[in-house]
Amino acid sequence: MQYKDERHLGSVYNDLWSDPRKIKRTGDDLTLGWHFGYYDTGIHGSKQAMHNMDVYVGRLLDLSDRSQTILDAGCGVGGTVVHLAKEHPASQFYGITLGASEIAHASALQERFHLSNTHFSQQSHNNTTFPDAFFDAAYALESFTHGADDAAFLRQMHRVLKPGGRLIILDIFSRSRDVSLVQAIRHRILHEPHEGWQRTIHSVQQDLVNAGFTVIAVTDLAKQRHIKHLFLFTLALVSLDYYTETRRQLKAKTKSTPAILTRFAARYGVYALLYMMLHFGYFSIIAEKKPS
Repeated sequence: MQYKDERHLGSVYNDLWSDPRKIKRTGDDLTLGWHFGYYDTGIHGSKQAMHNMDVYVGRLLDLSDRSQTILDAGCGVGGTVVHLAKEHPASQFYGITLGASEIAHASALQERFHLSNTHFSQQSHNNTTFPDAFFDAAYALESFTHGADDAAFLRQMHRVLKPGGRLIILDIFSRSRDVSLVQAIRHRILHEPHEGWQRTIHSVQQDLVNAGFTVIAVTDLAKQRHIKHLFLFTLALVSLDYYTETRRQLKAKTKSTPAILTRFAARYGVYALLYMMLHFGYFSIIAEKKPS
């Protein structure tokens, strides 16, 4: 299902990371990653939560001392890759993302920690340059729902994974099976295509099966997380996306400034309403590529 074009997504990531002065989190804190985190029992604050998520990803991948080849599909600035590479030096970790500025930050972290088992490159996780059956496992940490084409992503992961290889998806999905009303509002008011809101936790599982995977486990982490923070964080991502587009319109002066700002406020308000209408959860999905 088509959600957004990758050129737009890449430009959003580049705008976010292009100016180091905009990045308030620096140093060791940055190496933790750039994701929501896992607010399990006893976890307090975003720093602990991000570290806990990186640890959790390692557990889901079932990493051991034996050498494995792992893909981070949508690695951002490389924080999770760096954490896993430091904990498992016998394995090789590859991180890919659309943003050139993100790769620059990831490469800086790689150099800073003198890591020889990390590899970063700018490319789409829907159309990678890796050979067939190259990876033992792959994970998409809060990158799946930002992709341009779910089916293309799953086909690509199926191609690059070895038979029996594990695919981990951690992301925010709607629990609702009926999203027709939300689709109608989004289409009529925001003039955007219907497809983007068809994705639910149920549809993703079916998509995995259709792509040749066996779904091993689905875990709803919402009861162990701060739902209020999750809701606000998701809206913040929407706001960032629309802010980037709005700023370009202001520079190009395509319309009057009041009209552009009014549209930004209206679209953000509608999305806030849509998120309140849907019952969202944060899920981890473990799937395996069926043996040949």
